[in-house]
Amino acid sequence: EITPDLKARYIQEDVFIITHSFPWEANSLAVVMGDHLVLVDTPWTPAATQEMLTWLESQIGVKDVIAINTHFHLDNLGGNQFLVEQGIPVYGSDLTVKLLDEYGQASVNQMVAWLKTEENPRFAQAFTGLELVPPSNVFDIQKGLILEFKTESVQVYYPGPAHSPDNLVGYF
Repeated sequence: EITPDLKARYIQEDVFIITHSFPWEANSLAVVMGDHLVLVDTPWTPAATQEMLTWLESQIGVKDVIAINTHFHLDNLGGNQFLVEQGIPVYGSDLTVKLLDEYGQASVNQMVAWLKTEENPRFAQAFTGLELVPPSNVFDIQKGLILEFKTESVQVYYPGPAHSPDNLVGYF
C-alpha cells in the first residue's frame, strides 16, 4: 500500500502494476529499463502520480523517468500535469492530443457531475479544477514510436480503435 487509494503490485523483477482506486480502479505500469523508469499511463490525479513516483524511487532508486500515454481518458493521463511540471518527457500520439483537446474538458465535467452523487465528496473535489495536460512529446499514431535503452526497447504501436479511438499498445 502506497496510500489508501494507491496500491503497488510486484509483477516480476523491475516491473510493477500501480492501481489507483480513485474513484474506480485504473492501472499504471512501471518498468525499470537500465537507468530509466518507463511509466505506461498515470494515476487519475497529479497528486497520486507524485505519490507513485516517490514510492517507486524508494523501491528502485533514482531513475530517469519517461511516460507514455496510451489514450486520452482521464485514468491514463490525469497525472500528466505533475510529470510535465517536473520536466519528465510524456509521449503520446497526435490523435490523443486531438481527442484530449476536443473532449478532455467535457470528460472532466462529466466526471465531476457523476461523482457529485457519490457518498464521498473528495472524489468530485479532486477532479474539480483538474488541469489536463497533453503529452509533451507527440508522435504520429500511424508511425508509432520506439524508445531504446541500451539493449532494451519499448515499441509503441496503434492496432486500431478499440477501448478508445486512439488506444496504443506497448511491447517491452
